[in-house]
Amino acid sequence: MIEIMPESQGSVLGIKLRGKFTPRDFRDLLLPRLESFLLAQSNARLLFCLAGDLQDFDYPAILQAIRSGQGPTDHVARVAVVGASGGLAWALKIGAALLQDRVRTFPRNELEEAWRWIKS
Repeated sequence: MIEIMPESQGSVLGIKLRGKFTPRDFRDLLLPRLESFLLAQSNARLLFCLAGDLQDFDYPAILQAIRSGQGPTDHVARVAVVGASGGLAWALKIGAALLQDRVRTFPRNELEEAWRWIKS
């Protein structure tokens, strides 16, 4: 399930992913929302909160979709990912190094810190 977080405003968009989330959900639900938001913003800041009950999250397929260039990314100033673990957290850290610190991961218990960083 995809939920727009109430803290979202202006160029800051927070998205909580929980429950069942598949590559099809990414392609058909999340990607269109992101594309319309990014096209409307010149300095977009995105926060993704991966809830503890997230199921069927196919990290390799979703990362492949991101790597293939689906979606506009030129307008992204920062990305915070809360609750990433294992292979996804490692991949995001490598991506952050390549994106000159535009991506940062946070443990689940640091959601408030992630909001502070994404809004700064």
